[in-house]
Amino acid sequence: MAAVLAALLTMGGKAVAQEALAEEPVALEQGGEQTPTVARAFKPFPTSSVLGAPRLQRPDTPPPTAEAPPPPFQLRLGVAAEEKATDNAHAASGGGKSDLITTITPSVGARYKTRALDLDLAYELGFDRYAVNRDLDGVRHNGLGVLDAALIERVLFLASRFSVTEQAINPTGPATADGQTTPGNRTRVATFSVTPRFEQRFGSWMVGQLSYRHDEVRYDMSGDSRTSADAAAALNGLGLGGVNDSRTDSAKVELRSGEAFSRLLWDYSAQASRQSQGGQILKQDTHDVGVEYRLDDAVGLLGEIGHDSIRGDRIDSAALSGVFYSVGLHWTPSPDTDLRVGVGRRNGDQTLYVLGEHKFSPMTVLRVSSKAGITTDAMAAIEALSAVQRDPNGVYVDPFSGRSANPGASLFTRSNAVYRQIVHSAVLSHANARDTLSAILSLAKQTIVGGLTPSRSGLPATGQGTISTTLSLGLEWTRQISPLTALTLNASKDDVIASNAPGGKSQRYRAGVSLNYQMNPQLNAYASYRFVDWRPEIGTRARENMLMVGIKKRF
Repeated sequence: MAAVLAALLTMGGKAVAQEALAEEPVALEQGGEQTPTVARAFKPFPTSSVLGAPRLQRPDTPPPTAEAPPPPFQLRLGVAAEEKATDNAHAASGGGKSDLITTITPSVGARYKTRALDLDLAYELGFDRYAVNRDLDGVRHNGLGVLDAALIERVLFLASRFSVTEQAINPTGPATADGQTTPGNRTRVATFSVTPRFEQRFGSWMVGQLSYRHDEVRYDMSGDSRTSADAAAALNGLGLGGVNDSRTDSAKVELRSGEAFSRLLWDYSAQASRQSQGGQILKQDTHDVGVEYRLDDAVGLLGEIGHDSIRGDRIDSAALSGVFYSVGLHWTPSPDTDLRVGVGRRNGDQTLYVLGEHKFSPMTVLRVSSKAGITTDAMAAIEALSAVQRDPNGVYVDPFSGRSANPGASLFTRSNAVYRQIVHSAVLSHANARDTLSAILSLAKQTIVGGLTPSRSGLPATGQGTISTTLSLGLEWTRQISPLTALTLNASKDDVIASNAPGGKSQRYRAGVSLNYQMNPQLNAYASYRFVDWRPEIGTRARENMLMVGIKKRF
C-alpha cells in the first residue's frame, strides 16, 4: 500500500515539481542580480504576487550595466527641478486661477546586500512653491523600503516593509493634472509592516512555518487645515465616518507539502488577527486547507475548504462567518499559458477566482485576475505593500501590471469601513527594442458591511450598506525615438458607474504627452503637457491644463 501511495504522489514528478517551484515570487533584481526571496506556502488560489513584473521601458531610469557586480553597499543621491504652468491651481469647478509652480525634489536611496541581508530604501521630498496661490505651498513625501533578512539560515527570517505617499481621500474626486491631490482631498498615507518567521522542514514530506506580523497604517493631512476625517466626510457626502490610524497584529501557522509530493500539492494554514482603528476592533480567525491534484502536465484540479470567524463593531458576524469552499481548474497547456479558475462561496456570497497569464510572444503578455474578499483600507494597503517587487531597473513596481508601485492607493473613498470588495483586472503589455505599450482595465465593486465610526466632526456614520462600482481604463505608450530620446503618451478614464448614494457617481479623464532626453547616464531633461477633466454627478465639472519642464540629476 505504501508503495502504491508513493507512486501516486510522484507520478509525473519532474514537470509538476518544476511548476510548483514557479509558484514562488520572482526574485528581486538589481542590475541583473537575483536575490533569494522569502518562500511562500503553496496556495491553490494564490495572489498576483506569484507573478513576475513585466518588463517595461522607463525613459527616466537608465538600465543597469552588467560590466561588474554591484558592491555590497550602494548610495543613490539625486535632485529634480520642475517648473509648471497651470490654468486651474485649485482644481476648482468651473475654472480657477492660473499659477506657476516651482518644485524641487531631492531624493536619496540606499541598498545593502549580503548573503543574509537585503535592505533597499528610496525616499523623495517634493517642495512645491506657488507664485500666486501661496496657500497651496507644501511638501510631498514619497518613500518605500524593503528589508529581507535570514537571521538563522533556512530557519529564522525577518521581513519588513514601509511606504509613505500622498494620496487622495476620494480617488475619483478632484485632482490636479499632474496627478497630485488637491487641498481638502488629500492625506499622507504611511504604512509599515514587520514579520519574523520561523521555518522548519520535516524531511521531504512537509515544511512548516510560524510567523507573527505587525502592521500599521497612519493618515495625516498635508497642506490642509482640516483633519482627514472631516475632509473625507465633507468630500464624499456619504457620512462614511472619515478615516483613522490602524494597527493590526496577526499570528499564522502554515504547513505545506514537501518534495515528496508532486502530483498532489497541499497546504494548511491557521491565522488569527486583530485590527484596531478609530476605537473599533475587528477580529478574524481563519482555518484553510487547499489542494491541487495534477491529472497530467497540462491540467490540475483545485480545491479549498475552510472556516472564517469575523467579529467586530457593527458587523453581522453570522452573515460573514462560517464554512467557505472553492473548486477550480489549473490549466497549463504550454510554458506560455498558466490559468487558474475557481468558483465557490465565502462570507455569505458567491465567489469567482481567476488568475492567468498568456504570452502571445516573448514581447506580448496578457494577464487577467479576479478576486473577492472582506477587507478594510488598512488591510488592502498592507497587502499591496507586501506584493511590491523591484524590476530590472531597480524601480519598485506592482507585480501584476508592471507600473510603478503605489501601495497607499485606494479604489474607493477612504473610511473606517469593513467592506466586501470584488476586483476584476486585465493587463496587456507589449515591449520590444523601441516600443512599450501597456493597457490596464479594472472593474471593482465595494459593499460596506460594517465597522463604521463617527468622524471627528461628529457627523453620523450612515454609510453602512453603501454600494459603489468603479471602472478604470489606462493606456500608456512609450516610443524610443533615438538611443537618448523617448516619447510617452498616456490616457486614462476613472468612472464611478454605479452607486446607491446620492451624488456618488463621477467621471475623470486624464491625458498627457511627455518627451524625455537623456543628456548623460546621470542627467536627463523632460517636458510634458497634461490634462484632467473631472465630471461629478452633482455639481460643476473641473478641468485643468498644465505645461511642465524639468531636469533630473543623479549623483
